[in-house]
Amino acid sequence: MSADLHTHSYRSDGTDSPKNLVHAAAAAGLDVVALTDHDSAAGWDEASAAAAEVGIGFVPGMEVSCTLGSGAGSGSVHLLAYGVDPRQPMLAAELDQVVAGRADRLPGTLHRLRRLGIDIDADDVRAVAGEAAALGRPHVADALVAAGVVADRQEAFVRAREILRRNEDSPEWQDALRLLAGRLSLPKETLSGLTPKGGARTLTEELSPKMLLKGERLERSVLAACVAHPALVKLLAEIGADHFDSELHRRFREELITGRHGELTELRAELDARASREGIDERTGKELMLNLRERRLRRELAGAELERVMELQTALTTVRSAFHELR
Repeated sequence: MSADLHTHSYRSDGTDSPKNLVHAAAAAGLDVVALTDHDSAAGWDEASAAAAEVGIGFVPGMEVSCTLGSGAGSGSVHLLAYGVDPRQPMLAAELDQVVAGRADRLPGTLHRLRRLGIDIDADDVRAVAGEAAALGRPHVADALVAAGVVADRQEAFVRAREILRRNEDSPEWQDALRLLAGRLSLPKETLSGLTPKGGARTLTEELSPKMLLKGERLERSVLAACVAHPALVKLLAEIGADHFDSELHRRFREELITGRHGELTELRAELDARASREGIDERTGKELMLNLRERRLRRELAGAELERVMELQTALTTVRSAFHELR
């Protein structure tokens, strides 16, 4: 007898409906399949009916998010449970709390992405989440794929790994990698020497027409930071006008550096409001400027002659080091 007792449908962070998942299991030659969505029994009825249709056994299950220990020594554990009653009052209350907590974390995750110049919102995440019981990190990763930021969930993991690379030899870094792989529902082999196709790419690299709009938002966020925090204008002056694609942004950069107030008063007010709305502080502003520098360097590197490559690579390394120091 062959069985798979750990599967996910799109009721949590899988990609198939419960019905299609069971049909795929039967097509693969399995005799028994369990549906173990995260903290949810929402797909059980559909999966059970599909199993009866195709003549294989079905085991109702779920992967329950748990906390092991307490205080500073606590950790996250996922417990596979089979044949439980999701209507049992204590269990139902705990599951509701877990799902609600996952939803509450989404705004913070999206805010951190905006700090990196990636402007996706909750609607973008919902658009790729299907009928998931709650929106989680895997759905954010799927939204990044849909926006053209990364090619797939594994590349989203790689991008996060680059941010963590400063402490890559530490146990904390390894724990963070394991956590990321688990939260993005990636296979175990992800943790062994994974590299993106086509070489390393950064979060701010232009990958599609959609990313052209993301780049414009990055430029606006940089200028918004300087409006809200005038101390950053000195750093802005060190970034050439050629770092900005928008002519309007170049003009406003000049206004900020020279200290004069021209006809762009409406833009100034809009940027000030943006900084307040998105919580852009000085540190975030510095990070955004580094992202802008990195974008420019990568563009130059893409078309550079051989003799310029080493110089640009060195400059890129310097920018990355400065970024890590801010973190």
